[in-house]
Order: sequence, then C-alpha cells, then structure tokens
Amino acid sequence: MRKVIVLSMMGFFFCTIAWMICLDYYFYAYSPRSPDPANGFIYETKIHHGATVYLTESQWRWFSPRAQYITFVVGSIAFVTSAVLSRRWKIW
Repeated sequence: MRKVIVLSMMGFFFCTIAWMICLDYYFYAYSPRSPDPANGFIYETKIHHGATVYLTESQWRWFSPRAQYITFVVGSIAFVTSAVLSRRWKIW
C-alpha cells in the first residue's frame, strides 16, 4: 500500500508537468496569432518561448500564470512528499 501511495504521488507530479507542456504545444499550434473577437479569442498570452497567441476566456483560465503557478506548486508538493515518504518508509 505504501508503494502505491508513493508511486501515485510521483505519477501525479509527472502528469502535471505533462499537462503544462501539452497545453503549451496545443495552444501554440491551434490558437490564432491575432485577436478574433467574433469567436472570443481576445486574451493575449505569450507561450512557447515568446510566441503571442490569443485565447478564449475558458482557455486562458487553464493557461493563466496563476493557474500555472498553482499547478506547479501542487505537483512539486506531491513530488517532495513522495520523496520524503519513500525515505521514511524505506520503500526502495
């Protein structure tokens, strides 16, 4: 059971990193480079090493700096917790 907990936390960390990378590539490939108010693409965002794209409000909520920060902090806490528990429980 302890191994499952530690591996789940590590998996959660790697899934959060993959999610952030996936969103970056997806929005870079499919979002317009100029504002499109008719379709709701009005939120300017810099992604993928400085490319400017425009997102809808719901997309921007997933990719806003605040959301990225929260995702990174939660994922990092999961990773640190899994490392501490792994050492404490002597799993490996």
